[in-house]
Amino acid sequence: MVLLATFAVAGMAVVSAPAAQAASYTQVGYASSFGRQVYLWRNNDNGCIHAQGKSMRNGDEVILQVVSGGMLIDDDVQRANATGVSVNTQSLCNKGGAGFRGLVKDANANGPETGTYQNW
Repeated sequence: MVLLATFAVAGMAVVSAPAAQAASYTQVGYASSFGRQVYLWRNNDNGCIHAQGKSMRNGDEVILQVVSGGMLIDDDVQRANATGVSVNTQSLCNKGGAGFRGLVKDANANGPETGTYQNW
C-alpha cells in the first residue's frame, strides 16, 4: 500500500513521494559441509538470484553458477577476506529456464554445493 501525504505550504500543495521498499527474498537452495553453508536467494521483485556463503574462512570463495543444457553460461565469484564472515555474490538475472547453483569452496576445492534451481 502506497500512502501519499499532501499538505499546504504558503498556498502550494506539496506531495511527498512514497518511501522506497526493500526487496524481499525467498530461499531457493541450501547446502552445508566442511563447516560452511551456502544459500541461494531469489529476489521476489525481479527474479534475479544470488548466492550467500556463511561461516566462510579467509580465502574461501562463494560462487554462483548459471547453467543451461549442462553448460556453464555465466558465473560470479566472490572471495572472503576474513574468517567467520558471510559473503554474497552479485545477482544474476538469466531467465528462460536457466539453472542456478551456489557453491562455497576452500583452498582445496572442498565445500558445499546446492542442487540446481530452475528459474522460470
